[in-house]
Amino acid sequence: MHIKIAAFFLISVVTLFFAGCSNAQIYSSKADIENLELQIQNAHTSLQRTLAETEEQHKKELETMAHEHNALIEFMTTQFEELRQENNSTIQFLKEFKCKVQEAKRIIVRKNNKVPKYLHEKILLGAVENVRITPPDLVSIARIDSGAETSSIDARDIEAFERDGENWVKFNFVDRSNNSVHPIEAKVLKHVKIKQSSQDETSERRIVIQLKINIGDISELSEFTLTNREHLKFPLLIGRNILKDIAVVDVSADNLAPLKSKTVKKQ
Repeated sequence: MHIKIAAFFLISVVTLFFAGCSNAQIYSSKADIENLELQIQNAHTSLQRTLAETEEQHKKELETMAHEHNALIEFMTTQFEELRQENNSTIQFLKEFKCKVQEAKRIIVRKNNKVPKYLHEKILLGAVENVRITPPDLVSIARIDSGAETSSIDARDIEAFERDGENWVKFNFVDRSNNSVHPIEAKVLKHVKIKQSSQDETSERRIVIQLKINIGDISELSEFTLTNREHLKFPLLIGRNILKDIAVVDVSADNLAPLKSKTVKKQ
């Protein structure tokens, strides 16, 4: 607004100076010229002052806007952090509640010594169980793994031979509780190829035999592949070929199905 007034004043002065111009020569006294120059100088000074005031006002407005912007960002950040903490608290509460429900279910199962009806009366197994194998009729700890398709046993010094025109195999099973060696002979059922992992394209050709096993109060004849498990923690691996239709696995617990007779080894 100030700029417009100053510009209008300057234009008016110049217009008055040249007003009445015609083909006749214009005569001005020295005093008139000096007065006009003074008015122009004053107008220029007023214009500069107005520009300076305007610039200062804009600067203050920008600073105010920046302050309000930072305050808004700080407020939103605080609100977001409070919501995040509330969300984390809710998630933690739900996790703890879920754990309590699962523990309550396990307590009920152990108290009743059987699996609830919705599990169709299947035996409940932990991630590790004591298993009796026959032969050689001894108890060993076993890894219960529903992710493994086939069960396997730790077989050392494997030797294939013939008996009555059929293929048989003999190997040694090591009882790790006392390092005693137990020779086992069994008829060869078949050979299978086992991949070590989904990423590994190579496979291992293994011999398959049958052994009698006892888990909890269940006894059955089951297939095992022979492989050296000396480098592994558990000499026995119980896979889906045994678990299907008879068991449910609770990977969060161990020894949920104690053997019903004879001495049970502790892990």
